[in-house]
Amino acid sequence: MTRATGQAQPQLRLIGPDELPAPVTDELSLAVVTDAVETLARRRTPHRLGDTGVHLHAVASLLAQTHALLPEAVHAARDQGLSPGSRSASSSA
Repeated sequence: MTRATGQAQPQLRLIGPDELPAPVTDELSLAVVTDAVETLARRRTPHRLGDTGVHLHAVASLLAQTHALLPEAVHAARDQGLSPGSRSASSSA
């Protein structure tokens, strides 16, 4: 389990040359998301920094925005010939 999320991490394994690793939650992604949450909260409600409701709203807003971006990211990856578990269509040929 990760300390930050309390969720179990996927089992790590070696990947082949045509595979992408599974999504990871780690200290790096936590730092990036924490910065994004703080930046959004500061820009939207600078007069209420430190308010847990503002923090929760920023987290939920970024999560919703990320979900909204996912379909286009999948579409763009498929346009480049990517499929689940592959890195590129040209490298799998």
